Amino acid sequence: MSPIAMGVEELPAMLKKCAGKKCKADTITKNSGGSAIVIGMGVSCRMVSFVKSDPGAEEHHADPPLPQHHTARSVVNIVKKYQNIGIKVIPVFDGDSRTPLKQNIAGKHRDADSATALETLQKLLKKPWPSDQKHQEYILNMIAKKRKASAKINENTIAEVMQIFDDNGIEYVVAPFEADWQLAHMYFKGIINVIETTDSDFWALLEHPCCFMNVNSTDLKGYLCRSEGCSLLGSNVSIQESGRSLNAPIHHITRVGAIIRATVYGNDYHKGINGLGRITLERFMEEYKDDEDGLIKHLTTLYPSFVEKYEWMDRIYRNTPVFEMSCNNTNLKSRFSITGRIVSHEGKDIEAWTLVWRYLYLLQKRVIGNRMICATCTR
Repeated sequence: MSPIAMGVEELPAMLKKCAGKKCKADTITKNSGGSAIVIGMGVSCRMVSFVKSDPGAEEHHADPPLPQHHTARSVVNIVKKYQNIGIKVIPVFDGDSRTPLKQNIAGKHRDADSATALETLQKLLKKPWPSDQKHQEYILNMIAKKRKASAKINENTIAEVMQIFDDNGIEYVVAPFEADWQLAHMYFKGIINVIETTDSDFWALLEHPCCFMNVNSTDLKGYLCRSEGCSLLGSNVSIQESGRSLNAPIHHITRVGAIIRATVYGNDYHKGINGLGRITLERFMEEYKDDEDGLIKHLTTLYPSFVEKYEWMDRIYRNTPVFEMSCNNTNLKSRFSITGRIVSHEGKDIEAWTLVWRYLYLLQKRVIGNRMICATCTR
């Protein structure tokens, strides 16, 4: 998986190149045409980054366990930084029901990395203390590194973050499944204008996404990736226009292009197609830069396995189940309301999910620490 972000492999680096330099969050407000900006934030990635910091890892590995105060305070501080520049933030938590596809690919990989780091840490702690200073420094650095790598969020971490949101009057959402899917639905319905993320899947989930990517928690600098046709106004050059103007142009920074890249390169749900690499696919992208249908037909002709996997990937990205929400433009107390229906992230009926939504509600309902959480939980 790309070190820059999660989601569609290779695409994060392309988005970064097209976006250019990082910009501060107040750039978003300057380009909003005077209208209020609402950012949707996937909380899991934020929690992971903070729990893997030095103080977060110290709390995680403490014996007896310590409350996850550092992670909770750090997350709420970011929300407040946005609020201080006039941007409302709606955090979204992942649900309890994770798709087996993602668990088998991305989840298994991350769990293995964490387990390996923990095993190495335990071995380091059992080693006899060396006599020379250089070796001592090496051991200490490795211990610190593996402590952070093996730390991960748990139910107590989630409960701490939710509690501090409640204490500070911050409205939030718990998705039934993936937070990214719920965020895509909220963007589609106009509840949020921008998605703060480290994930490139939004380019396959939405026709005209606007993402603020890889945002630094200290100064709120990130890559503003604005698609052609998104609602954000202003002078920002779109990702597509920027990509076409590069010395080595990048084409098809579109929804179809993202789904094609996910099919070929892989993503959190599958490992890609063997025998078709980046250089070859991007050459085809250049050749068919104005013809998406022609590109798909060409790939199907050369690689018989492509069409079946592309159609499968297309269905995943167009039928992701979420809780149906609506935008409350006239209600100052809450930006949104939740109907309780399971629909696709684009608001279409998913019959199978509609029939079992009540079961999913009961499945999602659980106790985290001393708090009762359910999938429709908002403040």
